[in-house]
Amino acid sequence: MTWTTGHAVSMALGKTKVKLSDMQPLARGTDDPQLFVVNCKADIKDAKKFISVQKSKSLKYGTTHTGGIDDVSAIAFTKKGGLKDPTIVAYKGVAPIKTNLIKGDIDVGVLNLGEALTEINEGTLCVSVVLANERMAKIGDSPTAKELGIPVSLSTVRGFVTKKGAPAARVKELEAGMMKAMGHNYYKNFLTEIGLDDTSVVGADEWGKQMEEMLKEMTAQLKALGYLN
Repeated sequence: MTWTTGHAVSMALGKTKVKLSDMQPLARGTDDPQLFVVNCKADIKDAKKFISVQKSKSLKYGTTHTGGIDDVSAIAFTKKGGLKDPTIVAYKGVAPIKTNLIKGDIDVGVLNLGEALTEINEGTLCVSVVLANERMAKIGDSPTAKELGIPVSLSTVRGFVTKKGAPAARVKELEAGMMKAMGHNYYKNFLTEIGLDDTSVVGADEWGKQMEEMLKEMTAQLKALGYLN
């Protein structure tokens, strides 16, 4: 089966009896970091200004719905940075987030690169901070939260798992086949089109560690948001 950020949220909220210990990671297909996107006309497009403003003022963060990766990203960033709690403004999709950013009704949009790439290329929207371990090639001028001293790395991820206890030889065969397939130019071109690169693709060990870290972070921040006791 595929395992995504949405599964991490469901598991953290206790909406399923399935645990990570029931799964055997195989490979990750995409790792799409969370971005804090702002209007290019705003002074907070500068990452250091973005942080300094929030030391004394709450900013309005546009997210898709609530209780998911977007508001978890905003809460994790502000709490670990010792900043003012964000004001979460939930929308039903990405389009209204971008519209209201451009209009100036919200300060920050929590988006993935593919969702905002057109407006970024047009110079309408700018990325202040990237929640990733490394800078992204297409927006290399935008620093990571870790560079700025805030240890947060969150992504929208999509990967593959199988049932724990599957024969080891079969698991290795599945992992190798997936890694080979995702090394094909067809898949690499797909990643390029959505603003990513082949660093999205990793094998079972690294993917399994990320799954564990994501579930741990989701659980902690959903508690902070009041969704869990």
